This record gives sequence, structure tokens and C-alpha cells, in this order.
Amino acid sequence: MEVSKVSNVLLLFFLCISILNGKQFNTIQDKLYSNNTNLWIKDLGDPHYGTHKLVRSKLFDEEEKERFDEVDIEWSGRVVALGDVHGDFNSVFTILYLSGIIDTNLNWIANNTLLIQMGDVVDRGHHGLRIYKLFYNLSFKALEKNSRLIQLLGNHEIMNLCGQLQYVTDEDFDSYGGKMMRQYEWSKHGFIGKYLRNLNIAIKVNDTIYVHAGLVPKYARMGLEEIAKLAHELLKHSICDISPNSLFYDEDGPLWTRNIAIGSHNYSCKLLEESLKYLNAKRMVIGHTIQPNGRINVRCNQQLFLVDTGISDAIMGKPTLLELMYSSEYQDIDKKITDFKGKEPFSINELLVKEKIIEGKRKVKYIEINNILNSLIKVNDNCDEL
Repeated sequence: MEVSKVSNVLLLFFLCISILNGKQFNTIQDKLYSNNTNLWIKDLGDPHYGTHKLVRSKLFDEEEKERFDEVDIEWSGRVVALGDVHGDFNSVFTILYLSGIIDTNLNWIANNTLLIQMGDVVDRGHHGLRIYKLFYNLSFKALEKNSRLIQLLGNHEIMNLCGQLQYVTDEDFDSYGGKMMRQYEWSKHGFIGKYLRNLNIAIKVNDTIYVHAGLVPKYARMGLEEIAKLAHELLKHSICDISPNSLFYDEDGPLWTRNIAIGSHNYSCKLLEESLKYLNAKRMVIGHTIQPNGRINVRCNQQLFLVDTGISDAIMGKPTLLELMYSSEYQDIDKKITDFKGKEPFSINELLVKEKIIEGKRKVKYIEINNILNSLIKVNDNCDEL
């Protein structure tokens, strides 16, 4: 997206309050928006702003690495899942800013919030490097607010680690300083290479599984810890094993399968239910399969949430977040959440970026909140194909 176009859009982010049918919702703290009224267009237009110093930084001492190893997490606050972003920094900024997670200086500001990015940051768009560095930086800043950011591996991360660069744009190469510099940064010695080799494929938060493409029963029965162990072993040695039985390249594996996302209700949901039983979970959140309507869709009696809405401007330009609230309270960092409902979410919402004209001429982007548990969005259950 051209800087001038970005500037015109960003200048009009004035009062960014979550609205549905004219009503204000309390699932996001109002005060998070009060600090977000000034946008520094000059800084945001710089593709290296806030991240350029990270690329040569020392990564992952032993204490830091422990943060990447967890696959079973208990969380009492707010959980949000961000689908495939495919190199579109502006869409990432828009949804994280409007949902009260970051401010205009790219600082983490949300309390008691766990952000899970579902993989496929790279390819198609131009800003993969910038987004990786932003997420790495935010993963530390989040801790100061009793929050966390967890990024998962997607199939496009593995493709790039293995030199399959057919979806990389010229602008992406240029952001590294050329093809040779990019190759270094993706090696085991570079920033991206080190960062990605420490990420997980799948995690469980309370009673929900998060994985890029899905876990069919043959992988679910392995368990998340065994999957993580195998993945990290492959990332050290045989990452580019493209045999049909490879964890990273199996067409029915956790980075590639579409058997849960697409197919008849009986077939897909039977696979899902069997997998959830193995994993002792109630629902699964996946990306990978683009939703043609640009919305977060739900299948299998609200057990499957499909969050790849074509967020990137290179695809559909439909930024969304899936929000799971485990408390009706959203308190300050120094206060204990008192009404934690346990592993069952208090509410599950679709946060959808929308646009409207105000004062007859100004475009304003805002968040519309749709309560999924109250069936305010379409349930896509009876189709043979999406």
C-alpha cells in the first residue's frame, strides 16, 4: 500500500470505540482508546520504524527460550487470535490498534491479554520482516502488562526456511537489503531463522486448541508436547524433509490440512470431534483456509473457528480478531481478576474492522463486535465446500 494511501486512512482514526448497532461494549477497556487519538504518520510510514534495531540483537538466552516452550497454558483474562497476515503491516497495525492492544508508538498497552498469531506472517505482502520484528518486540513488552504474545508456525514460514520463495515479493527482498541478506536472516544464524526455530506448531489455552491448519486425529493422538518435541527436533536438523510423512510437509499435517476446514459437516466434524477428544479440548481455532466472506466463520456446533479472513491487502484486506473472554471484568494489571469462569469462556466475539463516513467526507475505521455465542455471525455448517 502506498504511503500516501496509508496516511489518508490513518489520519482518520479519531474516536475508535467498539460499536455494534449503536451500543458500546465493555469487552475492551474504554480507556485503552483514550490514548490512541494521535497518529504519527511520518513514523508509521517508515518501514523500519520501531523495529530496525532488532535484527542484529542477541536472541533467546535460556530464560527467554522457556517462554516459547509452553504448549498448555491457563489464562484468566482476554485471549485474541490473529489469523494469517501475509506481509501486510498496515492491517496488523489497524486491528491491534483498534482493539486496544498497541498504541501509535507500537507499544503494548493491553492488560491481561494473550495474543496468539496463527502463522503465515510472510509472503504475498511486502512487510514480513517488519511484522516479525514487531511481534518479537511486543512479546517482551506484553509481559510488563501481565500479557503475552505467542506466534505459531505456518506453512509459509516453513516454505521460506526451506528456500521456497515463489510468493516473496521484490519489495520483501529489498527490505532485507537484497536476496543474499534475506537468505542470511532466514538461516539458523539470522534473526528470522533463530526466531522461527523456537516457535511451536500448536498450543492449548484453557480448553481451546490453536493451530495453523488443523490437527486431524493421527496427529492429535500424539499430544501437543510430542508434536512440539518432534517439530523442534526437525527445526534443528531435518526441517526441509519434504517426504509425505514429514510433520512439516504432510498434506494432512498441522500446517497444510484442509480436511477439517473444508468438506461435508459429517466428515469434517467427525475428524474434529475425535481430535478434540484426544486433546481433552472443547474447540479448535485455525487459520490457513481463507474465508470467502471475509468473516470469522464457525463450524461443527461452535467447536471450530476459522480465522483466516484474508487480512492482508494482498488478498482481501479484511482485518479481524477472534476474542475469547474468560472474565466479564477487564481490570488493571495490579488487580486480580475475581470472576474467572474457569476454562469455559465468558464470551466469544468476532472483532471486525469496518469503515464509515462521518461529517460527509471523512473515512473512519472502527471495530464492530459480534458475539459468536449468541449467533450474531453466520454459522457455516452445512456446506460441502466453503
